[in-house]
Amino acid sequence: MDRQQYSRVINEYYEKGLSALEKKNYDYAIEMLIQVVNEKPQFHEARKKLHFAAREKFKEHPPSAISQLIGKLNAVIPLMLASYYEASKLTEKAIAFHEDLLKNDPLNKFHLKKIASLALKLEWIEVAVVAFESLFELDTANAALASTLGKLYRDLQNIEKASFYLRRSLEIKPNDQKVSKLLKDIEALHTIKKGGWDKEGDYREKMKDENEAISLEKENALSQSKERAKEAIMFLRKEISENPENLISWINLIDQYLKENDFKSAKEVIEKAKKRFPDTEQLQTRDENLNRNEIKFAINEIENKLKTSPDNPELKNKKDELRKSLNKYELELLQNKVKAYPNNLPLKFDYGEALFEAKDFDKAIAEFQQAVKDPSLSVRALLKLGMAFDNKKMHDLAILQFKKALEKVPGINETSKELIYNLGTTLQAMGKNHEAIEEFKKIYEADISYKD
Repeated sequence: MDRQQYSRVINEYYEKGLSALEKKNYDYAIEMLIQVVNEKPQFHEARKKLHFAAREKFKEHPPSAISQLIGKLNAVIPLMLASYYEASKLTEKAIAFHEDLLKNDPLNKFHLKKIASLALKLEWIEVAVVAFESLFELDTANAALASTLGKLYRDLQNIEKASFYLRRSLEIKPNDQKVSKLLKDIEALHTIKKGGWDKEGDYREKMKDENEAISLEKENALSQSKERAKEAIMFLRKEISENPENLISWINLIDQYLKENDFKSAKEVIEKAKKRFPDTEQLQTRDENLNRNEIKFAINEIENKLKTSPDNPELKNKKDELRKSLNKYELELLQNKVKAYPNNLPLKFDYGEALFEAKDFDKAIAEFQQAVKDPSLSVRALLKLGMAFDNKKMHDLAILQFKKALEKVPGINETSKELIYNLGTTLQAMGKNHEAIEEFKKIYEADISYKD
């Protein structure tokens, strides 16, 4: 994932971790990087550096037998909690516990396997790759592990890495026909794609008129994109016919159809896959995405028509109806999930946010009041709770929530600034201008450009 999407604070922690790693200050590097990974679990580069730092520390200062025994005893409760969260489908939390245990025991294959398998459940392929690569460093003669990495890199469309690991798998196990065929198929597909893109350069050289060149380039790119999509679909369908028990291939085919907005074909594949893999979370997610994307696509089509007929009342009404339909669908999905998993506090928080966006503040408050009980959600839930009370003009209660949250956030950072800002605006709404100014000053001293 692109580092630019992360906050300045997260990137600062990451840079500090890298700097400490270069200086071989592994303890500080681990301290910085574990904060990044806990806050942004899909920041896979940070996770990769974290694993490396822990291994290097272990090499330089291997623990004594007594230290290892104490470590195992200290790991019992966190391991039980990790198992509890996994059973409760709080997968992200389970990963965090295994990662925390791994930093003190970086050669532990069990934790790496757990992180990889749980990451795949969440479809965090890049996170799974990091864990599998750490495993492969500990077991470089494992052909199955190398082929798994090859397939995952194929899913990430990183042909070079996919080829590298598949070749490595064949070096270990030369007679594996499935891996051999997969390698040939991937490299053949890569050649087709590469050949298509090579033609693009010819157009640039031949065209003298810049506008004409741009127009033709766009047409060529669109043509190539459609051709690549056809190739990918053919490739995946062939793979499914040869190995129908490979769920990842089914998922990739569905995703390809969704990418092309071919909702009918996506639905057909989902229905077939459900018969083979009943009660599979990834397929349920795709089914939800299909319905969601179908409505969004219809909205987008109407918006394009409105560009040429901006005052068309029929189009405007249809767009409003579709938006209401989408919001209703999103709410129903979350409501059903909350009913199915009544103890899942992150789901309650998500449902509360959806209710908040729908301006159903009373129901949103009820969900946020439950979500507050989760330590990892308490600050965000208190913030949203305060905002919901503020929207109901219950300013005293709103202020109480913002202050409770601020007690949990030391110093000035992005979270505390948002809390202070909301506290200030609520005080201002109550006519307490002097108190509001005192709050705004706290932000002003740290970040003069924050909001308004």
